Amino acid sequence: MSEVQPSFAATLPTQTRRQIRRILRSSGLLVAVGQGFYAAGVSGALTKPNQPHHPRVVSDVCKRLCRALAVEVKIHGEMPTEHALWVSNHVSWVDIPVIGSVAPVFFLSKADVASWPVIGR
Repeated sequence: MSEVQPSFAATLPTQTRRQIRRILRSSGLLVAVGQGFYAAGVSGALTKPNQPHHPRVVSDVCKRLCRALAVEVKIHGEMPTEHALWVSNHVSWVDIPVIGSVAPVFFLSKADVASWPVIGR
């Protein structure tokens, strides 16, 4: 009778598996952010905000970010079928890609975000 060999990953120490998982997740996040900047540039979102096609671009980027972060989004209840105002008190920063992944949205930030490095203008 032949022995069943454990998979390579199963033979690695737990700490090593965690580090590999972190590296893969971080790499996926960097790729998703890069794709987001590329999509924003190509769609004109950085130079001509509030165009009709931008919510679709935002939704696609947010879905990629959720996937890269291994965030599973579940919707409870019904989504609004007409225009709606969603307000988030930011329990964490993850709510931005989560909300953006489930509906075509425009995001509005508070005024002081304009002075932040990288994000602001």
